[in-house]
Amino acid sequence: MSRDLFIDMAKVDKLVGAVHSAPANDINTLLELQMQLSVYGYYIAEHLGELYYIYCIREVDRKKEYGKYMKETTEPIGKAKEMFYVDCDAYKKEKQSEVNYKRIKMVLEQINSVVQMLSMKISYLKKELESSKQI
Repeated sequence: MSRDLFIDMAKVDKLVGAVHSAPANDINTLLELQMQLSVYGYYIAEHLGELYYIYCIREVDRKKEYGKYMKETTEPIGKAKEMFYVDCDAYKKEKQSEVNYKRIKMVLEQINSVVQMLSMKISYLKKELESSKQI
């Protein structure tokens, strides 16, 4: 069920470029681009859920390691806490997972903004077309 995110992102970049270069009054082209971006948005949202799941697992792993480390250390709490975060591979993995999650979340938000902008543009063009037919 998991998709290759990089393929989806490359296609999204191509579609966003196509939105930018599409004829401003071609409703059919804009509708097609809107539909394709919406579909890719769905797959990216699915992948985003997987990234969040990984982030949560790594957060739990880090907390377990932190508890174990603090239980076993003889260092003062402040120094022990600092040394844990400097040396902890689990903390680094958690932060990388968080960065991946947030980066893709921002991309998805931008895709949704483009889809919303396309909806408004298409609606405007439809009204313009209807009013021109009435004249």
